[in-house]
Amino acid sequence: MNGHGPHPHPTQALLDVYTIEREMGKLDGIKVTLVGDLANGRTVCSLAYLLSNYKDVKIYFVSPDVVKMKPDLYEEARGKYIVDKGVLDAMQQHAVVTHPLPRLNEITVDVDADPRAAYFRQAKNGLSIRIALLKLLLIGC
Repeated sequence: MNGHGPHPHPTQALLDVYTIEREMGKLDGIKVTLVGDLANGRTVCSLAYLLSNYKDVKIYFVSPDVVKMKPDLYEEARGKYIVDKGVLDAMQQHAVVTHPLPRLNEITVDVDADPRAAYFRQAKNGLSIRIALLKLLLIGC
């Protein structure tokens, strides 16, 4: 289960938006597909909310039928939506794959070598974003 379930995760959303902008070069007019447990995933909910503040952003939601999973049903939905080489072949060349990490089995390790796999760069960006937020909170502008 995700930390506090459906409660917001604003620092992850800031990190995601920062990474998307760095990878895509823009935020207005992008298409984003959010995949997984959308009912309980606090990272995807926070990202969708933040992206709604930009112009012409299209958000596609893809999730298992059992979106609101109980602990005993988590295994039933696991593995239904996996990003692998086949998915990469269907993606546009300018697309990026982000993920809040750690991953379980939702992204296969062979995706890691693809330049569109941005999740390790995203994790590295997290240090800068969170340092900036701490600076603002502790020192001010």
